[in-house]
Formats: sequence, structure tokens, C-alpha cells
Amino acid sequence: YVSAFLMMTLVMGVIGLVMFVLYLMGLVGFYRGRDEFGPAHSKRVQRGLVLIVAMIFLYIAGAAFSALVMLSSMTDLGQGFGGTADFGNLYLGVIIGGAFSIASSICQNLAVVNFTFELSDTKHRGYLWTAFWLSLMTSIASFGITIALYLTVSTDDFASLSQASVFSYISLGLSALGFILFLVSYRDVDRRLASGELRPIQPPAPPMPMYAPGAYYPPPA
Repeated sequence: YVSAFLMMTLVMGVIGLVMFVLYLMGLVGFYRGRDEFGPAHSKRVQRGLVLIVAMIFLYIAGAAFSALVMLSSMTDLGQGFGGTADFGNLYLGVIIGGAFSIASSICQNLAVVNFTFELSDTKHRGYLWTAFWLSLMTSIASFGITIALYLTVSTDDFASLSQASVFSYISLGLSALGFILFLVSYRDVDRRLASGELRPIQPPAPPMPMYAPGAYYPPPA
């Protein structure tokens, strides 16, 4: 069982690393092409990149805070898993960690909206915003699941476990629907680019130098 667990952990780590590299490649592509479709699109892309940086910061800050709260809430650490925990501090950690997670999710999904907003038509802009609100509802539902599971562990309230199951199905459905809407919107932009409907905006030609009439200008060396 241990070897199987380690193998699964290794596979998941490799998959996560590949996804992270592809994610970075996509961000680099957005940054390099930010000026090809006008200043409005360029501003949207720059705003999206700022939101991605904010998302990473909030994610790390939330994870660090949750870890610190969990460590500070444990007593008798020398007893290992036999130690006790201050559930009040744990509950505070769950609340604040959930708030960081929701804020991070908002930044991420707003960035996804901004990256292609100016390249989308009216219908697919609506899809982008709908997907954003669905993703926000997913984060809130996931937060509800965490609270329900905490109540189950801390109070033996097994009714909360059934509530968590309901929240999990709701969260999964909202997440899938939001992902589909984001995918449809991005696929439409890709289709319009491939068909030539969206064309890069050519920068204006530099102004021609003005020469005084009758003057002599030596040829360039």
C-alpha cells in the first residue's frame, strides 16, 4: 500500500508539474501578444497578469496562515497524533483560510475573463461572466463543505456530513458548468482567429522624414 501511495503521489506530482509548465507557457503567450489586438486588449491582458500574481500571493498567504494556525492549535506535540487540538483556533483557521481561498479564486477567474474579453463577441462575453459567477458560487459551496466537515469532526454532528455531501454535488455541478462555459468562449476565440475573422492590428507606419526643398542630403553610408 505504501509503494502504491508513493507511486500515485509521484504521478500526481508529475501531472501537476506538466500542468504548471503549460500554464506558464500560456501566460507568456498572452503577454507576448498583448499588443497585437489594440490597446483595449493590451490593458485587459496586463490586468489579467496582475490578477494572476495576486492569486498566487493570496494562495500562498492562505496556505501559510492555515498551517500556522493548525500548528499553534495543537498541544502536546511530543505525543504525535495522540496530542489534543484547540478546535476554536482550528475553526478560525478554517474561516480565514476559506476567505483567502475565495479571494484567490476570484482573482484567477477574473484573469481568465480578462484575457479574451476584448476578443469575444457579445454572446461569449456573457458566457465569460456567467462562468465567473458560477466559479464564485463553486468557491462558496466548497467553503460550506469545509465548514460542514469541520462541524462533523468537532461535534460528532453527522447531520452536517449529509449537508457536506449535498454541497459537494452542488459544487461539482457548478464547477463543471463554469468550466464548460469558459471552454466554449475560448474555443470561439480560437475559431475566429483561425478563420481570419480576428486579425492583428497593424501598428501605424513611422512618419516620413521631412526634407527642406533644394537641400543636398548625402546618401546613407
